[in-house]
Amino acid sequence: MNVNSPIADTGTISGFRLAPLQWDLWRRQSKIGILFGRARVTIDGILDSDWVADCVADILARNDILRVTFRQLPGMEAPLQVIQDHLRPLVEAHDWHACSAQEREAKLRQLWDREPAFELHDGPLLLVALAKTGDHEQVLQIMAPSLVADSESLSLVLREVAARANGMEPTPRRDIQFLHLSEWFHEVREDQDDPDRRNFWRNQANEGAAARLVLPFGHSAETGAVGEVRVEGPWSDQSSVLAAWALVLARYASTQEITAHCRIPGRLFDELADAVGPMAAFVPIRMTWTTEETFCTLTERIDSSFADAAEYLPYFDGRPSGAERPQIGFEYHEATQFPDCPAMPFRDFEAQGQLEACDLLLRCVTAGERLRLITMQPRTGFITGSNPMRFVPRSTN
Repeated sequence: MNVNSPIADTGTISGFRLAPLQWDLWRRQSKIGILFGRARVTIDGILDSDWVADCVADILARNDILRVTFRQLPGMEAPLQVIQDHLRPLVEAHDWHACSAQEREAKLRQLWDREPAFELHDGPLLLVALAKTGDHEQVLQIMAPSLVADSESLSLVLREVAARANGMEPTPRRDIQFLHLSEWFHEVREDQDDPDRRNFWRNQANEGAAARLVLPFGHSAETGAVGEVRVEGPWSDQSSVLAAWALVLARYASTQEITAHCRIPGRLFDELADAVGPMAAFVPIRMTWTTEETFCTLTERIDSSFADAAEYLPYFDGRPSGAERPQIGFEYHEATQFPDCPAMPFRDFEAQGQLEACDLLLRCVTAGERLRLITMQPRTGFITGSNPMRFVPRSTN
């Protein structure tokens, strides 16, 4: 899909320029189609679709980035973001409660997997679907282009719907608009153009250093006797999981170097924790090791790379033009906990950010002491399945 032609304009446009990370997304999707994220939650109760539309419209009214459209004049390399005064979302309603369990699951999977036709020029860009799956059960799903919202943003939207559906006041949020924040990102890059920080990304990308890996498709990790994982050390859970996967893949590929495009949430400060916008990014994390190196030292270095990547994210320029698509994508999420909703519980939240086509996508979701691993070959579906595993948290001593 060509994302340039549908948003062409004539005349004069007044709007906000793309933030650096948005520019990287725009450059990538101009060749492969619109990148988008999705999230859904199960509701133990029944909401009226008009009420959902009103609720989401109010959320849009308070978040400029969810009301933008993209306008581009001939000759412009990238579009401007134009804020619309009013955009009412359309709620796509389905009633599948009379279907068999198998048919219902198939319909939900089809709804989740489909690629929506976003109207970048006219909006709205937040698409809503409400499916009745039981006498007292619904599934609420939202989708948005990665240009306007990341997974954390979609979670914030659904958490606010949950609070309102239960008659609670939404959690107070700071009045931070992403479009103003994006200008700050530009200023940071222009005022603090630190060569060391740019060199960090060049080293991570390791352009052209090695041939593409022969990945172990056809091998199943489900037969491995890893039913319990004990992590003891000062590093994060995501670093431990990525280090383990890197060593497994490296063994099959006969290499001592792996680069994975890892999801960095991008909320650099506590003040941005509840901000809505496209702040997350997939960035390259390069891992190398020797035969004498221990798992602990590799995990420590990966942990340090994650910390540096988060700090240097405003300086990330994306992959060079013409670079091959990433082979390995890695997402780590802590399961979103919805507020206590005794009147109408919201549960089983699921979100997925959009990484462009890659050969292998590794997703990890933690919830308390449970660790859920999902390994996918995007073009052909799951290759190792999805198994809940007992997870023993790292020692706090």
